[in-house]
Amino acid sequence: MAIRRVNYTGRKRITRDSVVIALDRFTSPIGFEVALDLARYGFPSDAEIVIEASVDWTVERFPWGTISTPPSNPRGSLRQFDTPEGIRFALKVLGTGSAAGLILGEADSIVPSDPEIEKSAQSFIDVRPERLGHRAWKLIIDESHPILLVNESVGDWKAFARSASFRALVAPEIFRQLILKAADGDSDFDGDAAGPAWESQCLVMAARLSNQTLPIPPDVNPREDWIDAAVTAFAQHHRFGSTLRSILDQDIES
Repeated sequence: MAIRRVNYTGRKRITRDSVVIALDRFTSPIGFEVALDLARYGFPSDAEIVIEASVDWTVERFPWGTISTPPSNPRGSLRQFDTPEGIRFALKVLGTGSAAGLILGEADSIVPSDPEIEKSAQSFIDVRPERLGHRAWKLIIDESHPILLVNESVGDWKAFARSASFRALVAPEIFRQLILKAADGDSDFDGDAAGPAWESQCLVMAARLSNQTLPIPPDVNPREDWIDAAVTAFAQHHRFGSTLRSILDQDIES
């Protein structure tokens, strides 16, 4: 894989697949875990690694060992943030010795994964290959669970469905369709009663992401506002806009 150099000092752009950060929103303080794959970039073994978490103007900085000696414990705690919403991470690789003060490599605007939310989403939607002609995807929702069909002609359809570009472009619309179907099938669900499995999971996740209450309002306009707020919160949580801008920037540079 070619390493893109993003400025004249030779700073290397660290790609998103090299840095995986998972949040644990249910610990106090909020926890996070880091998995790095930096071997292919050729950084000096004594280069220092720094992790930064930020929301707006609040930044919390974590020394993260060196390239050759990363921390034995890959977990950290965020003490400057009361809520996990909106937290973004950055990773910097800093020079030492004669290169002190130089940023050798960088990844910014890293969207942390949320295992609880992703586990919930994965548990109520199946992804399968299908012959779809010129359609990239199709969502089928039957009585038992939703199925996302991905055009098998793309080759590695699993990688295609997991790709950042596919998720950014498609996931919000899929989420909207799921909420609409779940609300139609379980319109009185208030978050406590046991509704149909995938429908109740979907509505609870939508309400939690957007800090809204259940049940969804029955009137048309408040109902649309509720759903739109949930889809917007879903997109913001995953930073799909930033993902698309990053992909476009990389395409322009290549």
